Amino acid sequence: MQTELNEMTWRAIREDLRSVEAVNDVLLVLDVVIGFLSSAGGDPEQKLSSYLQDVLKYSQTTHGADHLPGKRAEGVCLKHILNFWTLLSIEKARKLSLNKQIPFSFLKEEFHEDVGEVGRTKIKKWCKEMSVNKISKILTYLHEFIIFFVQGRDVIEKNYGLKECILIHAENEDWNLPEDFNQFPEEILLSQCASAWAVLAEQEH
Repeated sequence: MQTELNEMTWRAIREDLRSVEAVNDVLLVLDVVIGFLSSAGGDPEQKLSSYLQDVLKYSQTTHGADHLPGKRAEGVCLKHILNFWTLLSIEKARKLSLNKQIPFSFLKEEFHEDVGEVGRTKIKKWCKEMSVNKISKILTYLHEFIIFFVQGRDVIEKNYGLKECILIHAENEDWNLPEDFNQFPEEILLSQCASAWAVLAEQEH
């Protein structure tokens, strides 16, 4: 059974991940771990560091310290793997966005439409009414929406309202979206989802 990673542990790990490359290196390692776990299984309580060393035979000597989770990840167990991967994926997108790079390069071009100055202003004004924690939570849900809904659809109407689409998806997935999301600007379209995510990421800092 998968569980969420302790917030304090994640914050500590996040401090060590200072670049997109650092995040990407750990994501690549986790991709290997998830692949092995899906076929061979594992003890949910086993430490990730122990699994890497004893089962996959990873070491700082053979793979380099920069490619493995640091000491602050000692609290990560196999039961946290999927949540850890999600948090890292969000962190990678966040760093790319803040570096003025494309966070969701895998999306079709039609979903990279810019929100424009009016849309950007409205999103920023909306964010001012919320705490950083709420913004982070909405960022997480929007990231999941983009990864698993927008990316995974062959045919999708890009001119639907982003808010409406997320609310429907949230109901289907039994998400616990903050009530503040009901005031998200109606004018923002599904085609602007990547741009809207980037604006939100800016407001988190």
